[in-house]
Amino acid sequence: MIEYKHIRQFAWIYASAVVLFFVWMYWNGLHFSAYRPVFFNNQTDLTGNYILLTGIHLKVMQEQWLRVLLDVSFILFPVMLCVLVVRRSTIAHPVSILTAGVALLYAWLYSILGVISIEVFTAFLFTPLVFTALTVQGFYFRIQILRLLFLIIFFSTAWWKFRAGGFFHFEQMQAILFRQHTAAIVYGSNDLSTNLYKFLIAHPSVSFGLYVMATLLEASMAIGFFTHRFDRWLMMFALLFIGTDYLLMEINYFSWIPMVAALYFSGKQWPHVHVSSQIATR
Repeated sequence: MIEYKHIRQFAWIYASAVVLFFVWMYWNGLHFSAYRPVFFNNQTDLTGNYILLTGIHLKVMQEQWLRVLLDVSFILFPVMLCVLVVRRSTIAHPVSILTAGVALLYAWLYSILGVISIEVFTAFLFTPLVFTALTVQGFYFRIQILRLLFLIIFFSTAWWKFRAGGFFHFEQMQAILFRQHTAAIVYGSNDLSTNLYKFLIAHPSVSFGLYVMATLLEASMAIGFFTHRFDRWLMMFALLFIGTDYLLMEINYFSWIPMVAALYFSGKQWPHVHVSSQIATR
């Protein structure tokens, strides 16, 4: 049965994922304040274009302190939210909404001024809203919604591979690897990872086999639309995909771990009436 301790555990997982993701960004020189952007890349997104109408992206391009402030806010709000949830504070509800808004602003501005796509930040946009729940039952419903969002997004990536035809092209993964790691290959890097990329590019049957396996792992998420019975397996498949994607593509989807964790917590039983009181007490 789901209890308040599970809400605390989920809050720790969420905050830890944000902190670790930002540490990875900082270690690799990818944090926002490391950039000195001189142009922006607009995208066909209605919400994003409403943000652009404010002109904030131009201010961020000009002012270094704003980029530092965005970095600090991106990591500070999730940590603060986690502390408030653990302490069962009454202000956790509004702070969770504010945290989601900060994450949206950071992700959008980063995606048009930096080098990481907004898709990488998806889990950080939705996960804070789970903590808007005022009861344990409310958390239960929100974690189910987060689970479904994750399954839909993951399954849709497999569907797109079928829809666009990539799944049926023998050289698809070979071309993706070459495009993703052109710099390392051209400049003659000779480390272990670059040698792995070269091997997979030189052996399209192996690389395409990995592409097929990855697509089937993504497609397997459709099972979760009909039952919770295999959620532990789906969770392991998702973690395997995320780890392999980082190994082969150097794309950090570890930010999706809070959504993967929803597969675990959503399997808890519906809370009984006696635990339906407000979860925020202070």
